[in-house]
Amino acid sequence: MTKLILEDSSSKEQAVFDNRVKPQNDKTVKNAGNIDGIICTIYESNSSATRVITSRKLTEAQIKKAPSVLGIKTDIIYFHLAANKNRGEEYAMKNKDLILLF
Repeated sequence: MTKLILEDSSSKEQAVFDNRVKPQNDKTVKNAGNIDGIICTIYESNSSATRVITSRKLTEAQIKKAPSVLGIKTDIIYFHLAANKNRGEEYAMKNKDLILLF
């Protein structure tokens, strides 16, 4: 169950109980290593996604290697440059089946 809605039959007022839990972000910045000389730092991570800051943009081939080289276990990885590390400013995204370059 993701949501329970209770309705008072006399007043028709509704109360919503939402028991979903958002994953907690670990914002501990840590050096993850490098891919072909490009320094990679884990900027933010939770159980579903990881954000990586790179010193230069990675190629598609380098992005494919990132999970194994950097030891990332999440299905979704977002890649940012240091100057653009906010959400929505990534230059690439990888999930287990697909790579998107922005």
